[in-house]
Amino acid sequence: DFATEGKVTDNANTANDVLASLKGDKVAMSISIGSFAGGLSGKLENGDIVSICVTDKDDHTEIPAGLKYVKVITTTTSGGIDENDVIENEDGSFELPTTITVLVSVEQAKILANYEENAVMHVALVYRGDDATSEKFLKVQDEYLEKAKVNKEETKNG
Repeated sequence: DFATEGKVTDNANTANDVLASLKGDKVAMSISIGSFAGGLSGKLENGDIVSICVTDKDDHTEIPAGLKYVKVITTTTSGGIDENDVIENEDGSFELPTTITVLVSVEQAKILANYEENAVMHVALVYRGDDATSEKFLKVQDEYLEKAKVNKEETKNG
């Protein structure tokens, strides 16, 4: 193999890199792609920032504030092949993903698990680009989650 500029980076953004960097403050969680459109028609990439749109059993659709900015770790096919490792079929097509693995807090994981069982989810691409800008979106989400946690504890104690 050759070390090319595309392979050499100070940026760890592959699924394995992200999974190996977990320190307990965030978790990786896979959610099912219920339809072709639900997973952005197979166009999601590692590192994308997405919003999770949820439609409940009463046909009420929203983007929950706690799921406004979520980082995509990878998408995976039904055969367990991650997006970066999918190979072209003989006819020029590709196997489409059936799950999206995202980087979330434990609280977000609980919310997603509930929606997985009780709602239909779609993802909406918010941002694809440089890591510095991606981190700004994730920081806004983390700040919201921290504020919501403090408010919840104050309500519980007060």
